Amino acid sequence: MARLTREQKAALKEQLTARRTALFEEIRTKLAESRAHTGTGEVDQWSEAGEAALATAIASTDFEMARRDIEEVRQVNTALARIEERDFGECEDCGMSIGFERLRAYPSAIRCTKCQGEYERLRARARGPTL
Repeated sequence: MARLTREQKAALKEQLTARRTALFEEIRTKLAESRAHTGTGEVDQWSEAGEAALATAIASTDFEMARRDIEEVRQVNTALARIEERDFGECEDCGMSIGFERLRAYPSAIRCTKCQGEYERLRARARGPTL
């Protein structure tokens, strides 16, 4: 596969920047929702009704969703930094080109499809069986 063109890099940079903006908004919204659940006495009301576990679960879910988005922001920022480097679009495992179509679908990808599949297979085996 060929290296990415300047135009392809520009398109990916634009896509990543737009995603980062959307993630910041999602994080703000989720944290505000979490504060709304815990700051309005809603949690206290549920606790009094014997539904403390539900109140905790709702607040935890909002926070966990924000945490997941923050991790994606880190990945996007890393990809934006790499886009300026000469090796952007190269698989960190095998060094081959990741390919524009894969990067367009997942612009913060650091592995080609083949290496990502192997990484996931090995990681799944290392974790062992789950329920």
